[in-house]
Amino acid sequence: MSGCVVNGDWDLHAGDKSFRYKQKAIAERYEKGISWDDTGIYEQKLNNLDEVTENCIVALKDRYKKLDEVYSDIKISGAFSTKEEHLISVCIGRHGQLIHVGQGAHRLAIAKSLRLPKIPVKIGVVHPDGIPSLKKYRTK
Repeated sequence: MSGCVVNGDWDLHAGDKSFRYKQKAIAERYEKGISWDDTGIYEQKLNNLDEVTENCIVALKDRYKKLDEVYSDIKISGAFSTKEEHLISVCIGRHGQLIHVGQGAHRLAIAKSLRLPKIPVKIGVVHPDGIPSLKKYRTK
């Protein structure tokens, strides 16, 4: 539904509920130098699984090692990749607020941690009252 204008109250209840714990872990890792093990992110992720195997743990730790590489690349370059698969997904609510909805939670947390002035995103649903805000978010 990318770019669709949708009326209703969807924006009052939308958002990535898991973003807060991801943002907290990212901030602890990159701003305070805490290890991934000590941020609690592994436990949080593993608690959502029905069965935890050694392969799950290894894959999870590998994912966060790769996230360290993403962080380093962004910190050095000061910018995100604009490839479609790397974009952060956001919707625009009735008051023009950006609402993160799924893809890119870790990248969004990294952008906040690095205080980046611009972040490339993929616009999802837009509330009709939020349309005037589109102009302020668009840049070249």
